[in-house]
Amino acid sequence: TQVLARGMKRALGRDMDGVTEEAALTLAFCGLLRVGEYTVSSGSFYDSRKKPTIGDVTFGHDEQGEFATVLTCPLKKGVRCRGKTTPVIVRDGALLKPVAALKRMLRMRRAAASEPLFMWQGRPLNARTVTRLVKMVAEAAGTDPTPYSSHSLRIGGATAALAGGVQHDVIRILGRWVSDVHEIYMRLSRQVALRLGTV
Repeated sequence: TQVLARGMKRALGRDMDGVTEEAALTLAFCGLLRVGEYTVSSGSFYDSRKKPTIGDVTFGHDEQGEFATVLTCPLKKGVRCRGKTTPVIVRDGALLKPVAALKRMLRMRRAAASEPLFMWQGRPLNARTVTRLVKMVAEAAGTDPTPYSSHSLRIGGATAALAGGVQHDVIRILGRWVSDVHEIYMRLSRQVALRLGTV
């Protein structure tokens, strides 16, 4: 969480691409998204029946404040996508603010509801670009970018959830894992180690 927040602050601009980058990276991290759930493969057609569009984003309020919901089509091995039926729900935290980033991006774009949610340099955001952005953000944060990729957002989100005290079964549900494979995504963090040491 800290690396992503620090790196985005240093590396991303306030232009349309920078605002889109922040919205995509924070949504992917906080929503435990697979890169294929919000991007296209390089050069492929954007299928709005499977990929999120602007119209798939809604905002709401509850007793804890504002949240955003993005409808996605989960990409699970061996499971065929039958439409965008899975809500990914996020709210702003102390360091990462996916709701604010999404609202800022949508305000700047003013595009039709049927358009791809994330456009970058005039085209739908692709997976290769996300990996480049993650590496750029890691480097800007003063971290070796070599081990980072688009998948680091999902791993980092699961690790942050564990460090925040979210139960394993809830992380599995939030990340749309159908088995216990989510356990390999969660890395031991200093926060978790310290909490265990005080039990």
